[in-house]
Amino acid sequence: EYHPEPRVAAIVASHEHPEFIVNIKETGKILLINYSDIDALTETTLEAARFLHDGGWDSSHRYFLTAANKSNKIAVV
Repeated sequence: EYHPEPRVAAIVASHEHPEFIVNIKETGKILLINYSDIDALTETTLEAARFLHDGGWDSSHRYFLTAANKSNKIAVV
């Protein structure tokens, strides 16, 4: 669904891989940006619940969790 001004809710770096996780608030998309080749970035898009908020790693740094407040849902990557 189109949104005229989607905002970034979080940008978090992976502890294990050359990758950023980006939450796009209004669209409910989670982007995985691989920067292992800085001249050819790759992006993987995951669908989640809309209105994502800031997220973070669990204590093991294996899972990234983020909440979507309007739907009372949590996305785990």
